[in-house]
Amino acid sequence: MPDISLLVDIAEFFNVSIPEIINGERKSEIMEKEVKEVAEAMSNYAGAEKSVILKRVKLISIIGLISLVIGLVMEAINYDSMIPIYECMKETCLGFGVGALATMVLYTTGILEKIKNRKSKQMKIVAIFCSGIIAICIIVSLILTIIEFLS
Repeated sequence: MPDISLLVDIAEFFNVSIPEIINGERKSEIMEKEVKEVAEAMSNYAGAEKSVILKRVKLISIIGLISLVIGLVMEAINYDSMIPIYECMKETCLGFGVGALATMVLYTTGILEKIKNRKSKQMKIVAIFCSGIIAICIIVSLILTIIEFLS
């Protein structure tokens, strides 16, 4: 099945109607004007939605890549200092990079969309669970930083 944004172009190229493409059957009548207008509107909508999704994917990918590169450079430098903020910054950059990667996997596979479309009660449970995990990670990171700083 072709991408919906390509249906109008395919129909014009092969001189068939969009229902003929979708149904896989060739009909003798020429594409009606109304059907063509609806198909063009659908195609324009799909193209606009695709553009928005592509912008999101690019933004998340760029942020993740930059964060990951900064974290890896900081790891390679291995600045042996008593400054715990350096370790925090390095781990935060690596965390953002891995988080962006995980987000992209969930986003491109459609799992995030499925979660978004679930009932609001389930969304609240997921949000509370994720917030709890993030809070625990932050607390553990702070405790480990303080312990490292004191020793």
